[in-house]
Amino acid sequence: GLEVKYRLQRYENRFVEIEDVDVRRRDHRWIPTVSWRHDVGTAAELRVAYVLEMRASNDPTRDFDASLLTVSVRRRW
Repeated sequence: GLEVKYRLQRYENRFVEIEDVDVRRRDHRWIPTVSWRHDVGTAAELRVAYVLEMRASNDPTRDFDASLLTVSVRRRW
């Protein structure tokens, strides 16, 4: 599976100085996810997923990337 989320976040009470002018802080978040699922017999399922969250901001100290890899086994009752 493939999923991409986008979120624009505007901060009403946080300001950033850009070229000697105070402007409201604004962040752009992109969160793509890649996942794989495989049935193991009739009673179990194996899942592997990778998530990369990328944040870009008009405040250069607030840019970051974070990644998460998950492996899970689910048993059906």
